[in-house]
Amino acid sequence: MSLITYRLNELAWLMWVCVDASFVLQAVLIGIAILQDKRPAPIFPRWLAYLPFWCATLFLPGGLCIFFKTGPFIWGGIISFWLLAIAY
Repeated sequence: MSLITYRLNELAWLMWVCVDASFVLQAVLIGIAILQDKRPAPIFPRWLAYLPFWCATLFLPGGLCIFFKTGPFIWGGIISFWLLAIAY
């Protein structure tokens, strides 16, 4: 495999695993929108609002993968990759 192909592969994985703050913000805003629905028959049940909050919390360790080269926080590690994949 050429060096350019290897680097592009690494870049693609890092962009997938290192979740941007926009995904965290989106999950938090969806949870807030569900909680603020005050109609007698809301579109989503109120208990469903806590799922986006948990997903946003589980997305956060993915952003740490750019700071580590070994251990569970690397882009293919147990925390950064698998926790993010389960939350996604």
